[in-house]
Amino acid sequence: MEIPIDKLMWSYLHMMCNRLFKSKQRLHELVLYDFLGRYYASQIARKKQLEKDITI
Repeated sequence: MEIPIDKLMWSYLHMMCNRLFKSKQRLHELVLYDFLGRYYASQIARKKQLEKDITI
């Protein structure tokens, strides 16, 4: 049985959140995913801006 790495990663992350947060696990997991999404979006925007500045 072979599991795609992205599904395995999400499963491990979900279980880590359940163990890390003692109460309101779903809420804390949602907040964590929101922060990660914002962080990744910020990194992508910064990279695009840097590439734009280099080509000008």
